[in-house]
Amino acid sequence: MIRSLIGVPLLLALLFSCVQKDSPEGSVEVSAASLVVESNKTWKAGKTLTIVFLDGEDWLKDEVIQIANEWTVYANINFDFYKSYELVPSGKSVQIKISFIDEKNRSFVGKDSDRFFAAKKSPSMWFGTIAGQTGSQRKGTVLHEFGHALGLRHEHQNSLRDFKFNLEAMKKYCLEKWGKDEKNCHAEVLDTFSSGKIISVSYDPHSVMHYDLHPDLTDSEEKIGYGNQLSLLDKIEIAKVYPGRMTGEEIVVLHEDQIYQLELVEHYKNCQIEVGSNSSGKTFNFVGLNKHEYRYAYSSRNRADAIANMRADKYCNMSFEELQVFRQDIKSKQDKERSFGRCIVPKASDASKVPLNCKKEFPFMIAEKDFSKTIDHLCYPTFGSAVYSMKRSNYCSKSDQELADEVLLDAAEFRNSRSYKNCYLAKFPETQMTGIVKYNCPSGFPYMILTGDKSDRAVKGCSSRWKNKVKEMRSHPNCN
Repeated sequence: MIRSLIGVPLLLALLFSCVQKDSPEGSVEVSAASLVVESNKTWKAGKTLTIVFLDGEDWLKDEVIQIANEWTVYANINFDFYKSYELVPSGKSVQIKISFIDEKNRSFVGKDSDRFFAAKKSPSMWFGTIAGQTGSQRKGTVLHEFGHALGLRHEHQNSLRDFKFNLEAMKKYCLEKWGKDEKNCHAEVLDTFSSGKIISVSYDPHSVMHYDLHPDLTDSEEKIGYGNQLSLLDKIEIAKVYPGRMTGEEIVVLHEDQIYQLELVEHYKNCQIEVGSNSSGKTFNFVGLNKHEYRYAYSSRNRADAIANMRADKYCNMSFEELQVFRQDIKSKQDKERSFGRCIVPKASDASKVPLNCKKEFPFMIAEKDFSKTIDHLCYPTFGSAVYSMKRSNYCSKSDQELADEVLLDAAEFRNSRSYKNCYLAKFPETQMTGIVKYNCPSGFPYMILTGDKSDRAVKGCSSRWKNKVKEMRSHPNCN
């Protein structure tokens, strides 16, 4: 069963060759997936690594901690994070030191992190660009760099890889995109590892330790590298490097449903088939490998038709250079359309400042320009859908004075409408409601219909809009 997983394409959206995954000059870089491991760089199984942040904003630190700990689900290794050196107990040794001040994302490898800078407050890991990345890109970057810190090498340098580089295109890309000269491009991207200390049992193109490679850079017809999450083989093999927490069999069982989903996906160059459904049954469409970047406008009832449309689509067939122009055009357009009146569709780096947690499938929201709140408590699947709703919103186009006048009118109307026959519309929290705390509504949805004497709930459910509850109250049999 494990053998059949090696060729399974990865379902989720991915980073596109823009994450810097470099080793500091003079260090030995080690990464892995299924596996490429330098055995003398790994830590002892069961060890707790002390990790301290040297700088950075709290929201970035929190996200790094959450993402990095995914490795410890499968590897018998523990991370003990401290948000500053001042919080580290006296006498406690620190193995990994993280800084967000750099132009790249990079890490020393395994025990090199501790060996070279054990007594100094110098970084051993850098996240220089993740503040401006999307959530999925940040996840891939953090997992990749912590993979290095666990002693893992780049998977695209696996001697068992099944593709060949387009050498001239790759050297040009190395220089223009990463600033690597030909020597460093060979050492960190093109060359394979042959040292006797390197363990390599198979090749995994889906590994988080694999660079994302456009077809123009290799002899493959499809994009290689799906590095925004741990592949199944990453999980299985890291459990072998650090044994004692989970077995490969346990990991496979845990991910049976994910494996099934992966087998349904079909890729073509820059795109992948997406399976949906409506009242008539299954639908088939295609989207960019970064789902939020491109989506075909029309769904099909037939999978073969969707595949044919995908193979003929202009975006799906773009070269790497054309994709870069396309993305720059999107960024410029989004920067122009992001604001409207008093509202804004936040950038990925600002989304965490807004008190609303959107899932990765619906990452966009509409907020006040100071990020203090969302205007509708909704999450949107695309930037365009959020902008469309923002420009249709009366709230976004109004001045502070207009909103203040509306609040006064709304409050008066609410007071006059909240009592109706056998029912009463409550807004939580209210001092007179403290006797029925068990019925409190969740944050953002404060309105509930109670009995007229306010002793019990008359109608189930809470709402963010009191006018909707008034309509429900006046029509509900419990109130009439």
